[in-house]
Amino acid sequence: MAGIFKAYDVRGIYPTELDESTARKIGQAFRTVLDEDDLANSNSVVVSRDMRPSSVPLARALIEGLTAAGLDVIDIGLATTPMNYFAIGHLKTAGGAQVTASHNPAQYNGLKFSKHEARPVSGDHGIALLEKLVKNNELPASTRPGTVSTADVSAAYAQHVLSFLRPAAGSASARRLKVVVDASNGMAVVDRAIWDALGIDLVPLYFELDGSFPNHEANPLKLENLRDLQAKVLESGADLGISCDGDFDRAAFIDEKGEPIGSDLTTALIAGALLSREPGKHGT
Repeated sequence: MAGIFKAYDVRGIYPTELDESTARKIGQAFRTVLDEDDLANSNSVVVSRDMRPSSVPLARALIEGLTAAGLDVIDIGLATTPMNYFAIGHLKTAGGAQVTASHNPAQYNGLKFSKHEARPVSGDHGIALLEKLVKNNELPASTRPGTVSTADVSAAYAQHVLSFLRPAAGSASARRLKVVVDASNGMAVVDRAIWDALGIDLVPLYFELDGSFPNHEANPLKLENLRDLQAKVLESGADLGISCDGDFDRAAFIDEKGEPIGSDLTTALIAGALLSREPGKHGT
């Protein structure tokens, strides 16, 4: 268990560093991290997971800990981390937890926690307290165990994401963009309805959910993980390539020449597009 409590999440190799027993204790301790404001209108938390094989037993153990502490759990099943954040607000819960190791190699797994309105639990804002409670076995228990229910937020999430899109000027006569999306065998696959609604010619790459990551690590920040995408962009004559990480909370972009677009340039391009919608406003 040593060293699994990081700045922004809990993460370690399964099962030697992070196992079901530890996940259960962390779930139970999370009740103490939630404050009165979080619990003012709801006693429920959202739980979801990624496609790693170990995410199934870890999610089950996490839910056992949460309910032992008296929290009601809404299990939304397989979901991206952004979908988990959305569900917290959409379902108006006290917080949530995602079982994922994000862009880390297959042998890892982890837990990401949020409070009400998807406010992150991190460092001195909850992670340190979780670590202290678990290490000292100071775990809250309830005389009324929480309940477990399920919910499907995928359609509502897709509608929410698509609401941010606005047609470009002259788009009615513009040709469709061809875009290669490398899902890296990760959770970007579950957003297929969103990809299909974008009005692009989608060229899917590694769209099979597989937490062993048989083709490459689901980390788009490593250039070696972009090689297949670069080749596919050139082979298919695509306008753009997108590489997604394991829980689809980060992505990297490839231009039509197969060259990576730096994250600084990506930020500038997106900021420019957003600011052009409201002239006179400035980004901060």
